[in-house]
Amino acid sequence: MAAIASRYARAFADVVFERKLDAAKSVADLHSLTSLVHSSSDLRKTWDNPSISAQQKHAVLDSITARLGASKEVRNFLAVVIEKELRSKRNGGSFLSVRLADRIGELDAKAWDNPEAVAQLFDCNDVVKVRGAIEHYNDKPQLIVSRIRRCEAKEYTAADFYAASHLDPEEMFGELETFVAMVRDEPLRQLLESIVNDTSINQRLKTVPAAMKIHHAFRGGLLEHVLSLCNLAAALTAHYPRLNLDWLIAGAILHEGMASERDRTGKLKYQQRLASA
Repeated sequence: MAAIASRYARAFADVVFERKLDAAKSVADLHSLTSLVHSSSDLRKTWDNPSISAQQKHAVLDSITARLGASKEVRNFLAVVIEKELRSKRNGGSFLSVRLADRIGELDAKAWDNPEAVAQLFDCNDVVKVRGAIEHYNDKPQLIVSRIRRCEAKEYTAADFYAASHLDPEEMFGELETFVAMVRDEPLRQLLESIVNDTSINQRLKTVPAAMKIHHAFRGGLLEHVLSLCNLAAALTAHYPRLNLDWLIAGAILHEGMASERDRTGKLKYQQRLASA
């Protein structure tokens, strides 16, 4: 955490120095933003909640920026490249379209100048440092890139770039083991135990997302999703005793194919890379 704080402090100092800003006013603005965040538990919960869309979070940030009279210029922004494509302009030529992501959400970016050369500077799944300005297009924020480069591994911490469940993964796994122990059918329980006790599965189960975007698309999301279904199964059988709890628990645990299924689609490469960090 200290290393992360130090890096952002240096980034803040770089902006103040390069733009020749009033240091005292800049620090005061930063304190105002910090005080606003600390004084509002709702704001902190909103910012940390992975189920709230990036667009909504950007709207909150825009509102805070407007209140403080801060610039929308972005410098020393670190993000993961999840999409990169050269596209044609309507009037000829090309531009580079990039989709960036961090633990807060995703942001579209455009590089209009020398797009072919810029595209050679980094690849998908690279962490990059970006400078540019925030604009709005079709009511969505996008970053107009002025500079971008690939980061060295020492410049970032992987945890900065993924959203994670607010629940402790070890506690969630312990709850999962409790549900497995509730299964009365011995062959079925032994099957489930053999799966959840397989170290090649259970370690990844604590980290992988349940999906790309639709639901629980964050670190530990698959385990959180499975547990929510197990709890739902227990509630249903308490209300409808004729239902078979063993089958419902087994279905909840196995319906996503567990963590091994996450390797079968290249679309989850971004999440897999972060989950394995």
